[in-house]
Amino acid sequence: MIDPDTANAAQTIREQAVDWFSRKRLGPFGPAEQRALEAWLAAAPEHRRQFEALQEIWQLTDHLSLEDARAILRRDEGAVPARNLRRRLLIGAGAGCALLAAGLAGRQAWQAPPQFSGRFSTARGERRRITLPDGSVLDLNTASEATIAYYENGRVATLQTGEALFSVHADAARPFTVVAGEACVRVMGTRFNVRHDPDSVQVAVTDGAVKLSAGPWWRRGREVVSAGQVAVATKAEGVVPPYPDHVESIAAWQRGRLMFRDTPLSQVASELNRYLPQPVRLADAGLARLRISGTLSIDAPEAALDLLPLIAPIVVIRGLDGRATLAPR
Repeated sequence: MIDPDTANAAQTIREQAVDWFSRKRLGPFGPAEQRALEAWLAAAPEHRRQFEALQEIWQLTDHLSLEDARAILRRDEGAVPARNLRRRLLIGAGAGCALLAAGLAGRQAWQAPPQFSGRFSTARGERRRITLPDGSVLDLNTASEATIAYYENGRVATLQTGEALFSVHADAARPFTVVAGEACVRVMGTRFNVRHDPDSVQVAVTDGAVKLSAGPWWRRGREVVSAGQVAVATKAEGVVPPYPDHVESIAAWQRGRLMFRDTPLSQVASELNRYLPQPVRLADAGLARLRISGTLSIDAPEAALDLLPLIAPIVVIRGLDGRATLAPR
């Protein structure tokens, strides 16, 4: 149970941080105010953490249109003055990444309109490769949707759902940001895989390194994920520290393969169901714990089912409705 006094104290610090940040950004703000701010920041580590979190949101809202920001807030029927809009966003923002994603299609942005934008998607079982104007490459996996926007000072990709492999061309003047739910992945130039499921975002880095952040701004987690590492962000736990894994296996879908290493059959079936027109079922609950090692093709996911009995003691039973069931041999 959360201590009400602790919660109230945290809320008070957040409100103070918003007040200081708004005064500094929206002015006027002279030397006396700056000295008072520095004293407040030095008074407690939490003060500086809250203030720096607001700086991140401020940068993110550079991509947010006035029209879309008003739609997010929906607090007044009338127009919101531009001067007050960012202060309102800072107070009401639960996740800066969501605000960034909402602004990609805006027409009245605080900065110039995007130099390039596009929306890309794949159907179940489909994979698609898109070469972007700067030479970066976006590979979309099955049942995925992504939006890309290139601005003068930054590149933003929003992965609404599904999975994508990003091969990013380095450009120090225009950092590349991937938004997936409440998670943000920031890179300069690297190759990494992002999977956006309903309750989690997984980032696997094959080359270079990325910065993963996730969670509401007042307790946002941040981790650096290097080549050969995987990190996960969940709504319940925030950002889980990165750990070493077989990242090439995770991204093997881009080559038309699924690779499993001592993986429970329940997870194998779940992965295949992302590509199959009809989901496969397990006839026996005990099969879920059966461990599988091997590789399967997703270019022909139906045929991949026929290969399962070659690497596991199971049989595939096909019903009259075309659905497949995995049963013990």
